[in-house]
Amino acid sequence: MKKLFTILFTLGAIGLVNAQNTTVPKEGVVLTVENTKVITQKGVDYQFDLLMVRSKRARKAKFEMPRFFGPKEIVFEVVQSTENPDVYNVTANTTNIEPGKYYYTVTCKSKGMQKAKGFSMSFEVNDGPTVASN
Repeated sequence: MKKLFTILFTLGAIGLVNAQNTTVPKEGVVLTVENTKVITQKGVDYQFDLLMVRSKRARKAKFEMPRFFGPKEIVFEVVQSTENPDVYNVTANTTNIEPGKYYYTVTCKSKGMQKAKGFSMSFEVNDGPTVASN
């Protein structure tokens, strides 16, 4: 029974670390989100948190606000959390967009010598709910 508990605990801990992808880098910072493949509807604001995971050396390093590079159709609003300066609240506005798949690269610049590792993110936008007219 003790062996079964140990195995289940280990698998749970591994799953938790993988789900958050918050492994501390050896140097610089790593930007991460919970879901890099988003499916949403046209006209819906998709909200998510972007996390900056710092290495031991980069704890006090200064970085610019994360930026999204890609098609201009989706408008991103990035706001730094007041509770944790390494968390950014992001809103992706899909109001004026045609249904389709859109790809973005997320990165940020250092204000010093540290480097930031970004990531790629995709947004699949489907037609929103339609209103029938008589």
